[in-house]
Amino acid sequence: GTACESSSWVSDSSLVCKAIAGVGSGKSVFVSVSRGFAEFSSGFSYNSVALANVFPMRFAVFPVHNITIIGSNFGSQKYNISGSIGSSSCSSFTWVSDSSLLCIPPVGTGKNLTLSVYSYFSSGSSGITTQFSSRFSYDAPNVSSVLPSVVPSTGSQVTIFGLNFGFGSTPSQALPSRVLLGSTQASNVVFTSDTSFQCKAAGGSGNSLGVNVTVNAVFGASFNLFEYEGSDITGVLPANGPTTGSIQISLLGQHLGYSGAQLKARIGGTAAPSTVWQSITSVLVSVSSGIGDGLSVTLTVDGTLNNSPVKFNYNAPNLTGVHYSHSIPTTGTKNVTFVGHQFGTLDYTPHSRIAGTACSSSVWISDSSVVCKTASGVGFRLTTTISVAEREDSCDQCFTFSSPVITNVQPSNLPTSNQASFTVFGSNLGFAGGQNQTWLSVGEFVLQPQQSNYSTIIGLLPGGYGKFQSVNVSVGGQQAAFLPSLFHVSFNEPTVSSVSPTNGPATGSYTLSLFGANFGAPGVALNVTVGSSACASPDFVSFSTVKCTASRGVGGNYTVTVTASGQQGSQSRAFSYNRPEVTALTPGNGPTSGGTNITISGSNLWTPGYDPLPYVGVTLQNNLSAVSDSSVIVLIRAGVSSNRTVSMSVAQQISKVVQPFSYDSPNVTRIHPLDGPSVGNTSITVSGVQFSADQLSIHVGLTKCQTSKYVSWSSVLCQTPPGTGNRTIIVDIGNQQSVSSQTFFYTGLSVTALKPDHLPTVANQTVTVFGVGYGPSPDE
Repeated sequence: GTACESSSWVSDSSLVCKAIAGVGSGKSVFVSVSRGFAEFSSGFSYNSVALANVFPMRFAVFPVHNITIIGSNFGSQKYNISGSIGSSSCSSFTWVSDSSLLCIPPVGTGKNLTLSVYSYFSSGSSGITTQFSSRFSYDAPNVSSVLPSVVPSTGSQVTIFGLNFGFGSTPSQALPSRVLLGSTQASNVVFTSDTSFQCKAAGGSGNSLGVNVTVNAVFGASFNLFEYEGSDITGVLPANGPTTGSIQISLLGQHLGYSGAQLKARIGGTAAPSTVWQSITSVLVSVSSGIGDGLSVTLTVDGTLNNSPVKFNYNAPNLTGVHYSHSIPTTGTKNVTFVGHQFGTLDYTPHSRIAGTACSSSVWISDSSVVCKTASGVGFRLTTTISVAEREDSCDQCFTFSSPVITNVQPSNLPTSNQASFTVFGSNLGFAGGQNQTWLSVGEFVLQPQQSNYSTIIGLLPGGYGKFQSVNVSVGGQQAAFLPSLFHVSFNEPTVSSVSPTNGPATGSYTLSLFGANFGAPGVALNVTVGSSACASPDFVSFSTVKCTASRGVGGNYTVTVTASGQQGSQSRAFSYNRPEVTALTPGNGPTSGGTNITISGSNLWTPGYDPLPYVGVTLQNNLSAVSDSSVIVLIRAGVSSNRTVSMSVAQQISKVVQPFSYDSPNVTRIHPLDGPSVGNTSITVSGVQFSADQLSIHVGLTKCQTSKYVSWSSVLCQTPPGTGNRTIIVDIGNQQSVSSQTFFYTGLSVTALKPDHLPTVANQTVTVFGVGYGPSPDE
């Protein structure tokens, strides 16, 4: 009945109609042309509502939130559309768009419900119903607590709290239809609200029980909310008994079941032969044979296990002795018998031990006898122990292994150095792996072996010293027969291979290091000498090193000797004291008359008992003062010349020359007379300073005076040689010269002879004229 939005003629047999929005199916189509009218009955339908998704699919019994329906062809607001969940309509239903609807579910319960959507044009007109899924469910009941949470075993009224317990209307699907407390169904269910109801708990037992509630076939379970009062065992009489059993004990306490309850007691892990209820505070239990202590006692009531702090003890084993008729070697493997009581009526695999070490095997024989096969071991008056089901008894000083015996020790000579190995041979010397119970003594040293067994002990000394050190063995507190004359070792004598430094200052007080071998061990009595002098504070550093503090001394090529615990070793020509060393002179020159104090500086210049001998040139200067190791003051003797060697001799060790000493040079200031005859023999007095008779030489010009005579430090005389002309006077003392500023003049000229005194008349003949005043050589 609604016109198309537009109608278009196509041909005599075809029209196009633009349909308006709408819903529904089986609609008639009407065509009107001029006054003509035609109907096509039920010829057109709008697409059906299509549902694509719905969320959420679970909701509370009393819903307050919308669920959203997503799909297509929901029409528009002018069309009617509604929905239902299960058989109940939505509390409200809202059209949002052609693809979205909102529904607030109705109050209800149940699961696997179907969502239905119905669309129609107007009230009373035909519509289309679309259904979606059958998985919609109301939330399951949720139990949060039970009050009271502990009820007597006879049962009582309780209140259940939680959510989604229904909505209180009469139909059974709106109320809790089944309630289980533990595995027992409750009775007298009384609905209070959606969050609580009351019921009657039946009698029972158990703890940490769950509560299960069913509302309209929806099941909800919660755990550990409820328990029955359990049995409380507070005591047992008697608390102990024989291993043979055959006694009855009473369990005492509260809530120990009830008449008719199924009771079962256990002692340890063993069920009692019989358990009889006597009252809610007492149960009578028969005890079977057994062993052990601190055994738990439990009581099961109607299948519910009730633990208790109460313990029951079987009597402990009683070990009275160990029987054996032969010696027991440290290797073990011999049988001995442990005797006593309460070892059990059956083979409970007893454990026997000697000094804490388990026997190789323990064989139960009877309640009073167990055979032990001994393991390897050592010691005497040892404690033996038997253990039955972790209960044990001991017999003090009941067992002894055989004593050790020494037959040989090799090698008999050892180095004093660390890790010196030797072997002791014999019997009952221990067992493999038992080194911690075996001790070796070598002289004053006590040590544990590196390896030991029945017949051999290998020892490793940390070092030692001395000769004929007795060797003995203690195994498990038992010593071998002590025969020091037979079993001993000697340590090698020390040897010195080098000394560092090989020389040192004469002052001493520095460390000498001696290297070699067999210097002993820590604590050794040491003595070190350099020559015949002791090297102070000898100190053992290692088996190959000794240190000491050098004493003052002089000289060289001394033998260094080490004495370690009376044993000596030495190296010849091993050490020398440094020879004296001159490094400076102050002053470096002085007058020829001597009497000047000079300071000689250096090292090793003096050692008590050995006075220094200073030399200038080859002249000993023995007037000394202020002597020390580093300086000597010397009063210089008279002397001449420059660059005189200065040396120091101490105990025949002579220093090297570093700086020379020079006597002052002569200085001529005046001569008298200033002239004389050319024949010579004029006595000239030469005045000046630094004159000395030592190595005095005077020249007139280049001609040596006929005589040169020392008068004083400031005066010398010259007997002139023949000569002519003006000549300087040269004074030479020890190759140090002084030339006068004045000159000496030769006077007069004479002929004293001719040779030959007659000649042939021919020309070119030579004649020599002798006389005085002819002057010096033309070279002058």
